[in-house]
Amino acid sequence: MGRMTTEALADSIVEGEIGVAAARDPDYLKRSGIDILRVSQQGTEDVSPDSINWDDPEGLKGLAFRQRPGTNNALGHVKFLFPNPHNVYLHDTPGDALFARDNRALSHGCIRLSQPDELAAFALRHQHEWDTSRRRAAMNSGEEQHVALAEKLPVHIVYMTAWGDDTGTILFAKDIYGLDAAQAKLSAR
Repeated sequence: MGRMTTEALADSIVEGEIGVAAARDPDYLKRSGIDILRVSQQGTEDVSPDSINWDDPEGLKGLAFRQRPGTNNALGHVKFLFPNPHNVYLHDTPGDALFARDNRALSHGCIRLSQPDELAAFALRHQHEWDTSRRRAAMNSGEEQHVALAEKLPVHIVYMTAWGDDTGTILFAKDIYGLDAAQAKLSAR
């Protein structure tokens, strides 16, 4: 658990959003708290936004972008990492109003939480030193912190486009990832 870490943002986010915004507005990165790094075997060095050709997607791929903790952080106050090959994680959001929308398919693949503090309380329930006040202070400190869980917590992510409710009625949702068609092809074999 911790605020946005220093890992690189996905290339698609850099090319499709950050690069476009930075090319249009020279102050975008500073205002958003985004640092640019070049990572090599020799180490990590800061890169000046003025030295970047924002129209070169290949050149952007050699850079790492990270957003510092703070009120404008796209991941909100906390994120929950768990092992997976897709770099997917659970996170808070500064855009809580998105939860009121019927269509909330606005993510880059990670999962926004409507109640991150409650999940933190559950995940840390056996670590009594992480009481409510300490959790909230950590989430609002503006400093990156890493907290290891004392015991493993299983995470199961399920994508469903059809399910039954308590009355036995079958409900359907739009297949925003197009996985139903892919599954139908596999089932037809």
